Amino acid sequence: MYSQNFVSGVAPTFQCTAWEAFKTQLIVQNYVSLTISGSNDPVGITLTNSTDVAGIALALRTNITYGPVSSNGYSWVGGASCAGVSLSATGIVCACNTGYTLRPCYGVAGIWGGINGTTCNAVNQTMTVTFQWV
Repeated sequence: MYSQNFVSGVAPTFQCTAWEAFKTQLIVQNYVSLTISGSNDPVGITLTNSTDVAGIALALRTNITYGPVSSNGYSWVGGASCAGVSLSATGIVCACNTGYTLRPCYGVAGIWGGINGTTCNAVNQTMTVTFQWV
């Protein structure tokens, strides 16, 4: 699990270091779900297609791109992007929109993403990514 606090207007230095460490732990597993949650949505949203969850885990770990794939009204994409290695359920990582996007290594203050709200210049919040496996 990755979970970090992000502060509005502050570049995510420590959050990026934690993200890089988290990605290295995403080894090949029998993944069953991926959840994006945070202080703006403690329950979050979950992807349960094991093939897609495994594809996103691999993309995050190896800096490639996987997706977008559609599930339960969300368009999931993970991996290499204009903002480093990122994760989104909005279908595109490199756009300011509303939804669920994490860009922990995007060095521009305020563009680190957001959960259940604006994904640029968001309010202070915790963002969490959880992979489950059997």
